[in-house]
This record gives sequence, C-alpha cells and structure tokens, in this order.
Amino acid sequence: MLQDLLGTNPDFQPRFLRRYADGLKALADLDPTAAGRHFQSCLEVTPPYPLCYRGLGIAYAKQNKRREAAAAYKEYVDAAPQATDAEQVRALLSELEPAPK
Repeated sequence: MLQDLLGTNPDFQPRFLRRYADGLKALADLDPTAAGRHFQSCLEVTPPYPLCYRGLGIAYAKQNKRREAAAAYKEYVDAAPQATDAEQVRALLSELEPAPK
C-alpha cells in the first residue's frame, strides 16, 4: 500500500515520510503532544496516509484523550481494514469506546 502511494505523487514521499517520522520520534521521546501535532500534520498531506491516523491514536491514548484516540483508531481501521495490525487496533478501539447503555 505504501509503495503504491509513494509512486503516485513525487512530492508526497518526502512530506509524508518527514511528518510521519517526526511523529514516531516524538513518541519515542515520550512527547505525545508533539507526536500528535506531527501526525495531524501528516494527515494534511494529500492523500492522507492511514498510518498517520494510527500514530495520532497512539499519541492521544498516551495523553488519556480516549475519545480522540478512538476516533483516530476508527479512521485507521476504516482506511486500512486489511492492515496487519487492524485486529489489534480494533481491540484497542473496543476498549476505548464507551459501553452501550
């Protein structure tokens, strides 16, 4: 999937990869607020890449922003339902979403 997207727009690769990598670095540096900003910026690249939603979900979850994390994870699994980690993310999503009343 990534290779297909990277080949469609020569300007997409450097912008996407730089923003995504900055988000991953911020997560590794234990700065989920900065990570969230980088992943949000990653989503502004056209077309938005699903992994940016996943990263944003992680950043929000680390900030205990459950509603925002759930929304980002949902966008991820909707955009990449066959991703190798989709079931794992769905399980996280079910933990974050409130139980029906």
